[in-house]
Amino acid sequence: MMNPKKPSQPVRTDDEIREMILRYLYDRNRNATSRRGKSSGSTVTISVMRADLKSAHGLSVQQIHSNLTYLESQGWVKDEAVTKSVMTRAGGLIPSTTSYFIITAAGIDRIGGPSVFTRDRFEGIKIEATGQNIITLGDGNQ
Repeated sequence: MMNPKKPSQPVRTDDEIREMILRYLYDRNRNATSRRGKSSGSTVTISVMRADLKSAHGLSVQQIHSNLTYLESQGWVKDEAVTKSVMTRAGGLIPSTTSYFIITAAGIDRIGGPSVFTRDRFEGIKIEATGQNIITLGDGNQ
């Protein structure tokens, strides 16, 4: 008797997964009718994102989390935490924080291309090469 196997998912690189996540957030932002909303908001909770990316691309929880962490640390995605307080029966307050993820301007430019509103990363920093072309930048430049 044969063991039925799940159909195997295609092997995807981290860059392909990152592109899928970024495209997902780009499309949410582009089609948003509100800031937060389960199906129509530009921001999304991790549970909704996981469900959507699993059904659309078959991505695992691990694939989503590890690549979302990377995209966030590189500035393509932003985590907006919303804290609310929940009143207990005894009258105490318990803080409850929900993370909402949203694509940043850099992420939008990555998917949609730069805009006339895209700012120059090095605007206001004067860089000159003199002598033997040794360039020194101070730590005050950001």
